[in-house]
Amino acid sequence: MIKLNRRVIHILNLFGDRFNKKREVTQWFYFENLTNLEKCELHLNNVGFKTQYKDLEIRKDFDKLLLIVFSKEAINEDVFSLYFERFTEIAEKYNGCYDGWETSIENHQQLN
Repeated sequence: MIKLNRRVIHILNLFGDRFNKKREVTQWFYFENLTNLEKCELHLNNVGFKTQYKDLEIRKDFDKLLLIVFSKEAINEDVFSLYFERFTEIAEKYNGCYDGWETSIENHQQLN
């Protein structure tokens, strides 16, 4: 995952992102039941993350419930390495799975 974080940071850099501007960063989690999702959501809300989206319906083609939380912050490689470890532990505590993060490109410029 650390290599993947580096690649994403590199891509953001290629688009002119200077990482000094706070932006919304989302974290994705999957759970097999609502009770575990809600416990994890409460934990994350209590440590400063806000709920962005919940998909509480289990469908035939995908058997997990989705929780997306977000915070606004400046990013860098160290932050995302720490996030991966931290969120993996939190997800496992509630019998869930941490799927990763996403963010927007800030201060972007066109590539030549």
